[in-house]
Amino acid sequence: MIRIARQPKWIALLLFALVLAAVFAWLGKWQVERAVIDSQTASAPTEVPKALTELAQPGGPIPIIAGGHLTSVSGAFDPDGFVVLTGRLNHDQAGYWLVGRLLVTNSGVNGNSVASPGPESVSLPVALGWAPTKQAFDTALASEKAKASAGATAGVSASAWKTIELSGRLMPTEAPIVPLPASDPFEVSTLSVASLVNEWPNYSGTAFGAYLISDNAPDGLTTIESAPPENSTNLNWLNIFYAIEWTVFAGFAVYFWYRLVRDAYEREEEEKLLLTG
Repeated sequence: MIRIARQPKWIALLLFALVLAAVFAWLGKWQVERAVIDSQTASAPTEVPKALTELAQPGGPIPIIAGGHLTSVSGAFDPDGFVVLTGRLNHDQAGYWLVGRLLVTNSGVNGNSVASPGPESVSLPVALGWAPTKQAFDTALASEKAKASAGATAGVSASAWKTIELSGRLMPTEAPIVPLPASDPFEVSTLSVASLVNEWPNYSGTAFGAYLISDNAPDGLTTIESAPPENSTNLNWLNIFYAIEWTVFAGFAVYFWYRLVRDAYEREEEEKLLLTG
């Protein structure tokens, strides 16, 4: 059989089978790579801070890549725009969120840059911090209201409000929920921008369809746990199946050459037996 395999036509056929097997193997490798690439979720460098105006525009939902992104923003808090969210978990412990209405400066709404808080400013809800008890929350709320009211006159158009810089993680707005019949109808547990604009006194203008989780909590509150988005990778099993098929084809190409050589050898042996018989 080795003698037959050394014949030029079978050597040429072997080379062809090896080339064919190499092509099939490359196709299998390509399918494995696609199985991983296709399963990866679209991700962005969320841990590299960007200005809020680079991630989102007011008046609508934020892009998918902006969700969970670290950002920075400047503005002033409306003294009458603080609300409480109940039943919020922080490190698996239920408590209260203090959420403030930030009038964003330099928001670029309608192509105009607003230098000081006023009616033209865009609203952004900011989750300032978490408290385990209502008493601790009320103390922090009174303190934040006092800070926001310092030097300001009543009403949302007060340009004398203190402008501050904030940084944190930008999150998409949550969906509003209907309170249960037995619950307090004025109790809020979700951070829905659509609901907040109906609760903020003297609200006008527009708002971002997102909220900011501040990375620095006020005195008396705990910083809200805010983990970066998870980008998981799961194999695409259809591509894996195709990769296995191409591997089988590669082995079959070499095996097919072997069977042809063996068949030629067996025919030659049968012809010898007939001649000698």
